[in-house]
Amino acid sequence: MRLLAYRSSLNIGYFKRNLITHTIMTRNSFLVFLGGIVLIIFGYFLIREYIPAKTVVITDFSSCVAAGNVVLESYPRQCRMTNGTMFKETIQPSENPNESIHVVSPASGSTVKSPVRISGEARGVWFFEGSFPIEIKDGSGKTIGQGIARADGEWMTSNFVPFTAEVAYSDAANGGEVVLMRDNPSGLPENDQQVRVPVILQGSKTLSVNVYFSNLNKNPGAADCTLVYPVGRESPETQAVARVAILQLLEGPSVNEKVNGYETTINPGVKLQKLTIVDGVAKVDFDAALEKGVGGSCRTAFIRSQIEKTLLQFPTVKSVVISIDGKSEDILQP
Repeated sequence: MRLLAYRSSLNIGYFKRNLITHTIMTRNSFLVFLGGIVLIIFGYFLIREYIPAKTVVITDFSSCVAAGNVVLESYPRQCRMTNGTMFKETIQPSENPNESIHVVSPASGSTVKSPVRISGEARGVWFFEGSFPIEIKDGSGKTIGQGIARADGEWMTSNFVPFTAEVAYSDAANGGEVVLMRDNPSGLPENDQQVRVPVILQGSKTLSVNVYFSNLNKNPGAADCTLVYPVGRESPETQAVARVAILQLLEGPSVNEKVNGYETTINPGVKLQKLTIVDGVAKVDFDAALEKGVGGSCRTAFIRSQIEKTLLQFPTVKSVVISIDGKSEDILQP
């Protein structure tokens, strides 16, 4: 019995020693593991502190987007950096303009008379601010009419958008063409595109009217917010000459006029709803687009001056009343 008890105590002692050894080894392994984690974390911050990060150079829209900056859903899209720098997406035009614009009317070779009604569809890239310029040329290549085509829908898209235009031309009685030009605010030659539709131009009697635009080249710094300048327009002969002049005013300046500093303060897409002249008073009514987003006393003064000067050129008009949706008070406020 004593021998068995002795052996049992030996076994218990051996077990305790093994248990203590295992515990120590486990604790040491944990400490080694924990030390390794600490070294890795320390090394990570050491590398970040003393090894310079790779510099990301942002030079265009693609690199701005790749750097995780905000993309504005305009058309073309724009990427804005945290310091406010903007990069615009470059949309390459199709090498074949006919893939970007389809002209429905006038048909090639058809006979037209002034004003020429033009319609079709064009991809959004063909427009800028919802419009693009059109010219009518006679058989010698001389420009005898200019106008603006406007989108009949949302133009900030890569899809086709319907457009319409009405362009008058001066007297002509020979072959000519309608030239539809992609609006190119960048001025870069590689972005120029145009489609030409050959037509036969009928002669017509025309009349000359003036429309009035501001011009900061002639009025630096807009020192006088009522100062506007006349630009000539040709229109088919009509008794509603004042209405024709206002419609021409709403079309805005031509491409060449813009180059020469002429600009309009009137919003694009404004519609003339009614025009009457009674006892020397011209009452002209527009839709709400006339004052949408308009602010500042100088801009509202320019808008009023453009409309009033355009109508006051006619001897039957002595004063002008402007209204929006029939309301003439509290409109075009600064």
